[in-house]
Amino acid sequence: MKKFAFVILFVLLLVSCSQKELVKEDKLQFEIQNVNEQELELLVNRASNFTKQEIELYYAVIVLDYQILNGNKFHNLTVKHDFDWDAFMSEIELNYGPKYMNGEGRSSNFKNGSFKQDSERFIFYAKDFSSEQLQSIFETYKINISWQQNANGKIVEETIRIGDFLQDKR
Repeated sequence: MKKFAFVILFVLLLVSCSQKELVKEDKLQFEIQNVNEQELELLVNRASNFTKQEIELYYAVIVLDYQILNGNKFHNLTVKHDFDWDAFMSEIELNYGPKYMNGEGRSSNFKNGSFKQDSERFIFYAKDFSSEQLQSIFETYKINISWQQNANGKIVEETIRIGDFLQDKR
């Protein structure tokens, strides 16, 4: 009888532990920075309309780095960005030269498809924007995240309004 009670107790313990709700641990960086030296050298070679000093003054870099630190614990984890980059580019007033110079991004995934990191660097013509204007433009930027609690569990959805985290570090 004791063995049977022990087995029942053990099974109940396993079931209760497997139903534990996962807590997402994440890290977000959303900044506007100056163009770094490596980017500056690349841009000087590409921009015939601007000098090195003008590029340093007129262009800025949007840096977005979002990481889910414990991503491999989740099932069917998806991360989607919600921002209208075309509308943002249409707000840039520039009649000559490129509105943006360079952009790069990367996304890393775990083998089971769960998300680990998403990063973007986007160099754009920022001369005509104040920090307040950029804050206003990017306040609509959102990241939508969803995952399953376990293989058969419910879908959990979360929206992060990352525009609230924008920092101007120029």
